[in-house]
Order: sequence, then structure tokens, then C-alpha cells
Amino acid sequence: MCVIEEFRIFPNKKGFVWKFNGKDMKKKFQHPIHTVIELNDKSGFAIIANEKEYGSHNGLILNGNGTLRLLLEIPFGTEQFPFNIYEFPCFCDIYYCSSGRLEIFISGNNALGIRACTVDEKTGELTNFHETR
Repeated sequence: MCVIEEFRIFPNKKGFVWKFNGKDMKKKFQHPIHTVIELNDKSGFAIIANEKEYGSHNGLILNGNGTLRLLLEIPFGTEQFPFNIYEFPCFCDIYYCSSGRLEIFISGNNALGIRACTVDEKTGELTNFHETR
């Protein structure tokens, strides 16, 4: 399996570079990204892009070759997330928690705070929604 090596974020946070299968790779964005991390298996990246560029679909999983694996979607108006886009407009952070689960955070308006959930990095399914106050 090919893995990511020599991953570096641009100082202006408008992209990053890495090596994959011996090739130099680069991903650029129009606006500074909030967060980018390597997936634990080094097969790709989890990214929180700028909402000015991606709107509420600003959570992405890229493959190591730079292609889009998943565009994460906030499940507005569902049983597990009964909010609307005006209450929680976009993703704001992503990281691995101590148990090894990939957690993503959804920013809310001031009254609602921030919600978090677990991301399946292979399917994009969001589960285990919870408040983070």
C-alpha cells in the first residue's frame, strides 16, 4: 500500500505538499484551510477547508494521490442532527481522539455552541453526535 510521506502545510495555509508513491504532490486552495491531518493509515488526508470556498460541505477526505475520496455532509434536519444550516453552518475542526476515532466538529451559533461526531474515513458516515460545551 502506498503511504503519504514528507507532508508539509504552506505557511499561508492555502495548501500543502507531500510525497506519495515517490511522486511530489500538491493541493492548493483559494482560501486558508482550517485544518488538515494525515489519516492514521497514511492513505490520505482529512481536511476542514474554508467555508468561503466550500460552504457547509467544507469537510473533505482526500486520497493520498490527491483525488477526492469523500465530501462530508452535515445531516441537517435528521433525527441525529435536528438543526438547520443557519444554526450550524459548517465544520470547524477535525482530529483523532485518544481512542483512535476521527472526530469532526460542527460550529454553531453562539447560543448552540459546538457539536462533535465521529467520522468513518472510508464511507463518510457521521455518527455519535454530541454537544461539546
